[in-house]
Amino acid sequence: MADYTAPVREATRAFTRFSKELVDQLDVENGSFPWWHGHTDDRRLVLIADYLIQSTSGVADALLDAALCAADHREALYSDNAWFRSVGQAVHSANPSATSEDYLRAFQRGSHEERRERRAASGATHTLIHLVQALDRLAAVLVIVSGVSTEALKVGWPAIERLAVEPDNKGKLFTAPLPEGVDAQRALLAKSGTWSAHGSTDWLPWLLQSRHATAHRASTTSWNLTMVDARNRMTGMLHPFFAQPSRSEMHSLSAGPKSAGVGHSLRGLLVLEDSADVLDGLVVSTSDFVLDVIGGVEAMWQVRRDNPELVIQPGTQWKLETTDELHFTGFGRPARIQATDQLSVGPELSKRLSAAKIMDADRPGFWG
Repeated sequence: MADYTAPVREATRAFTRFSKELVDQLDVENGSFPWWHGHTDDRRLVLIADYLIQSTSGVADALLDAALCAADHREALYSDNAWFRSVGQAVHSANPSATSEDYLRAFQRGSHEERRERRAASGATHTLIHLVQALDRLAAVLVIVSGVSTEALKVGWPAIERLAVEPDNKGKLFTAPLPEGVDAQRALLAKSGTWSAHGSTDWLPWLLQSRHATAHRASTTSWNLTMVDARNRMTGMLHPFFAQPSRSEMHSLSAGPKSAGVGHSLRGLLVLEDSADVLDGLVVSTSDFVLDVIGGVEAMWQVRRDNPELVIQPGTQWKLETTDELHFTGFGRPARIQATDQLSVGPELSKRLSAAKIMDADRPGFWG
């Protein structure tokens, strides 16, 4: 079985390495990073610093999840197509003159086949979700490392694309005290526009629209198109994506090509490629793109470390006000937890907790 991590290995290693470097740079005594001290109040700096670490490692996690879901989708399709071929061959052997209706009756799914079909569809859906999840987490990294005045906890990838091209709002966004700092901020955000060099035409807009549609819009018809080899023998079923995911299904059908011929019309409506190949391509393109961006992030981080006054970390990146607390306790019975006065954690989490004053005897004094 192929290693599902291979397509994202280089990118995940880069983000994991940078996350570890950030942990190493934490100031355990005073919180956050030493060269941030004095930029804004300590509590905000602690929360911003830790969220940067979480977001950086979170990009790697999301890429791995996306790669696994894409692999699951491909494996489910492989099994499904093997079933289609087996059933089709049995029908043909029993009756070489079998009609389309005969094949359709034979292709009725049992519970096992229905579960496999849904598992393949779920793999496709979650590949899209995790890829955009990686981009949303990268958005937080870009905001924090660039030091622009935007709330880090709420930023998503579409906001980064807007920030990269929109003019500053009366100096409220790019608040670096030096012109060179503003130039560096703009240059880092501009890295978000390099996506076109890492895949086919419009791959990123299509990914973003597809994820948005699958997460927030009505479900669409699942197309099943028979695939054949050069001798017109069935090889399986194609389950294509819609070419214009921002449109509703009927809108896509009404706006599609009016040329005669079903095949020609479908090419304007659907992406007539193996869905597994499309997902694998999206995984590779996203991985290559974020790898390109993290290079700019690391360079900007080093520049800021060398010259802390170039960009001041803005307190506007984090709101200390808490929302109303929830009181959800779950649905089942409370779990029985072994009584202990110790919590075992790894060295990285231990350092994060110490730098955030969570383990500190003066925790109430720091957090209020």
